[in-house]
Amino acid sequence: MKIKERFNASIDKFIYEFGKVFKNVEQSKDLRDFKGEDTRLLHQVDELELKYLEVQKIFANISSSTAQKRIQYIDGIKNYMKGLEKRIKE
Repeated sequence: MKIKERFNASIDKFIYEFGKVFKNVEQSKDLRDFKGEDTRLLHQVDELELKYLEVQKIFANISSSTAQKRIQYIDGIKNYMKGLEKRIKE
């Protein structure tokens, strides 16, 4: 479950840093050409958060199952995980 903890920490850090950088885009004189960009990027962050929650559900299901059930669950969601991985990379 160390992978889960590192994954969670990485996502949390990314979202925090991402939000910090774009916090005052609309008020910046240097970034007027990028007006509205923060809204588009915020939408992307929302999409990433939904994908993150999907992965969290999978981790929760795996961690709350017995060893045999974990193997069966993982085997059962391999195709779903490949699709999720593809969507995350987009």
